[in-house]
Amino acid sequence: MLPRKQFHLSDVMRCRKTLVWLLVIAFSAACADYAMCRLLARQFRQDQEIAVTLELGAFRARLEERINTNLYLVHGMAANIAVRPDMSAREFDDLARALLSTRNSLRNIGAAPDFIIRFMYPPEGNEKALGLDYRTVPDQWDKALAAKESGQMAVAGPLNLVQGGVGLVARVPVFRDGDGDFWGLVSAVIDLDTLLELAGEGALAARLDLAMRGRDGKGLRGEVFSGTAALFDEGAQAVTMNVSLPSGSWAMAAVPKGGWATGSPYAWAVHASVLLLAVVGCFARIQSSCNRLSLAESESRMRAMSQASHDALVMIDADDHITFWNPAAEAMFGYAEAEMLGRNMHDVIVKPTQVETAKHAMARFAKTGTGPVVGRVMEMEGVRKSGEIFPVERSVAAVQLRGQWFAVGSMRDISARKLAERRLSELATLDELTGLANRRHFMVLAEAQLRQAIRYRQDFCFLMFDLDHFKTINDTFGHDIGDEVLRRVGHVMRQVMRGTDIFGRVGGEEFAVAMPETDLAAARSVAERLREKFMEVTVDAWGKTVGFTVSIGLARLQSPETVLSQLMKRADLALYEAKRGGRNRVVSDEDGDRQDA
Repeated sequence: MLPRKQFHLSDVMRCRKTLVWLLVIAFSAACADYAMCRLLARQFRQDQEIAVTLELGAFRARLEERINTNLYLVHGMAANIAVRPDMSAREFDDLARALLSTRNSLRNIGAAPDFIIRFMYPPEGNEKALGLDYRTVPDQWDKALAAKESGQMAVAGPLNLVQGGVGLVARVPVFRDGDGDFWGLVSAVIDLDTLLELAGEGALAARLDLAMRGRDGKGLRGEVFSGTAALFDEGAQAVTMNVSLPSGSWAMAAVPKGGWATGSPYAWAVHASVLLLAVVGCFARIQSSCNRLSLAESESRMRAMSQASHDALVMIDADDHITFWNPAAEAMFGYAEAEMLGRNMHDVIVKPTQVETAKHAMARFAKTGTGPVVGRVMEMEGVRKSGEIFPVERSVAAVQLRGQWFAVGSMRDISARKLAERRLSELATLDELTGLANRRHFMVLAEAQLRQAIRYRQDFCFLMFDLDHFKTINDTFGHDIGDEVLRRVGHVMRQVMRGTDIFGRVGGEEFAVAMPETDLAAARSVAERLREKFMEVTVDAWGKTVGFTVSIGLARLQSPETVLSQLMKRADLALYEAKRGGRNRVVSDEDGDRQDA
C-alpha cells in the first residue's frame, strides 16, 4: 500500500508544479498582453494626433491663403483710391470688376468717401447700401471709426448677412497719397461658405469633426460659428490651431470623424501571439514587429496626405532635425527626401545670416514649444539647392509627442504674388503710356529732393519741356502716332537723363525733370543734349517720317524759402519764353536778367 500512496503523492506534486507553471505562464502572458495593448493604444493615439495635426495644418494654410488673397484685393482697391482719390464711379466699377473676376470669395466691394457709401460693385442686390452714412448706423459707425483711428484693416464676423448667408466684413481706411488726409473707407464682404469651400473644408469634413470659433477675431474668447462647441472642451482632447487674421485670430479644434479610437486595430494580433507562443521572447519579437508595422503605416498615411498638398510640409524635432519632408518640399527646395531626413533644417534652407537667430529660437522651442514663429503666418526668404533665394510664406504649429516638442511647418512659394504686388505698385506710380513716373509720384519724389537740397544748401535745378506742335501731329497722323511719339519721349529720357535725375510725365505732352546737385550751367548742358537727341528721333507713319522738337524751360533754386510749385512755375514761364522765341530751344528764367544787365 505504501508505494501506491507515494506514487499518488508524486503525481499530485507534478500536477501542482505544472499548475504553478501554467499559472505563471498565464500570468506572464496576461501581463505582457496588457502592457503591449496599452503601448499599442498609446502609439495609435499619437499616430492619430499626427495625422489630424497635418491635415488641420494643411487646411489652415489654405484657409489663411484664401483669406489673405481676398484681403490683398481689398488692399489693392484702397491703394488705387489712395493715389487716385478723384476716381469716378465708372473707374471704380472697372477696377472692382477686374478684382472680382479672379477666383475669390468676395461678394461685393464698396467705397465710402467721408463715411458715405458712394461706390458699390456689383450694384445688383446692393442698391440700398448706396448713400448709406455710417454715422447714422450706431453699430456700424463704431467699427468704421475704429478702422479710421487705427489706420489698419479691420475684419468683422462671421456674421449673418442681410442678403442671406454668412460672411466676413473687411474695412480698410484710405488716406490720400501725398498729403495723408483721410479719404474714407473701402469695405468688402467675403462669403464664408465660399471661403471654406475653396480652402477644402468639404474634403476635410469627410475625415474630421471640425469646429471654429473666434467671431470678430477674438480667438478662443469668441463665439463658435462653425461646428460643435463641445470640441473646445478639455474632455474632447481635440487638436487645436489658430488661424491668423489682420486684427485677431480664429481658433480651430478637430478630432477624427466619430472621435478618437480607443484601441489599436492590431490588438487582436497581440492576443493571438501571446496565447500561441506564451513566451516573453516571442512576445517581444511580435511587439517589435507590430511597432514597426504601426510606424510604417503611420508614415504611409502621412505621406499620402502630404501628396495632395501643393505646400511644402516639413516636420522637425526640438534639435532641428528633419523627420518629415513631403514631395512639395522636394519640388520647392530641390532636395530629395533622402537628402534631408536627419539634417538640420535651418542649416540648409535658411539664409546664412538668419541661421544663428533661428537656432536661438529653437533652444526656447525645445523647452516650451513656443517661439516667435509658432502659431503665426510670416514671410521669410528660403534658399533652394541651386542657391537661389526666393520669398516664402510660412506657418508653424507645435505638437508634443512622447514628451518632446515637434514643429510642423507649411511653406508656400509666393514669388508670383510678390511679382503681382510689385506690378500693382508700378500701376499706381508710373505713367502707363511712357513708363515714366506719373505726375503725383513725380511731385512726391521731386519735393523730397528739393527739401534735401535746401537743408544741405545744394544746387538744384528744375526743367520742364513739352513737344512743339504736338496737336498738329495728332490731328494730321492720328492719336496712335501721337502716342508712339510720347513713348519715344519716355525712351529717350531714360537714355539721356542721369541716374540722379528725377523725371516724369506731368501733363498731356508736358514732362518735368528735377536735377539735384546741379548748377544752371550743367542743367543747360543736359537740356541741350536732350533737345538735340529729340531732333534725331523719328516715327514712321504709314510710310511718312514724322519728326518732332521740344521747347525747354529751366529754373534754378535761388532761395531756401522756395517751394516746388514756385520753381515749377518759373520753369513753365521759361518754357513759354522758349515757345515765343521760336521753339526748339532751351531758355532759363534767368536769361532775361542777364540781357537786362
